[in-house]
Amino acid sequence: MKPNLWVIGKSRKPRSFGRTWTPKDVNIVYKNSKKAWMTGEIFNEYCAGMNKFAEDKHRATGRKLVFTMDNASTHSNPPGAQPWAYKDLLGFEMTHTIWVFLPKNTTSHIQPLDQGIIAAMKARYRSRQVQWVISEAERDPPTPNAQVDLRLAIIWLSDSFKEVCAETIRNCWAHAGILPVEDELSIRQVKTTGSRQGRKKKLEELQKVIAQGDNAAID
Repeated sequence: MKPNLWVIGKSRKPRSFGRTWTPKDVNIVYKNSKKAWMTGEIFNEYCAGMNKFAEDKHRATGRKLVFTMDNASTHSNPPGAQPWAYKDLLGFEMTHTIWVFLPKNTTSHIQPLDQGIIAAMKARYRSRQVQWVISEAERDPPTPNAQVDLRLAIIWLSDSFKEVCAETIRNCWAHAGILPVEDELSIRQVKTTGSRQGRKKKLEELQKVIAQGDNAAID
């Protein structure tokens, strides 16, 4: 069970959506900002949404989901969240989630999204884009001013995200090396020379945190 994908655009109500269609129809949460960037307000809404997702998912067990994130300025503690710390790791805690900031300069190394999850979704999206181009090229008569609008792009994103299977996500987490050792992942693959020795310590700490909770990206 995956949480819904969130998409940020510029327009509050894009013309391509029409009068009746909404991204919710394809399990997408759509938000807008002036530059189509993440903002503090949108991040707060995202945290609240994921906290509700965690509550619904683990209502019976009471387990918390653990989310990892970088240190972007928009990733500030949402209202009601409590500061959280475990050894050198910092973050914040909500009723059903724990949000952990990744150490500086490690995102590209231990963020599971960067280990192939985003790439897997992009590959499926590009496949749909190529199929659309071929279809339009072969259409007779051709569609005047044919172009991919935001509505179609969101539909492709939704379908592509659905096709990224749990096994792919688990493999990316394995490659990141931050899951508990009992999940057949070991920090022994991380070399302990120079700056990597500090990274190894951070991996050990992340493993212990995740071992005590759960992680939405695996499900």
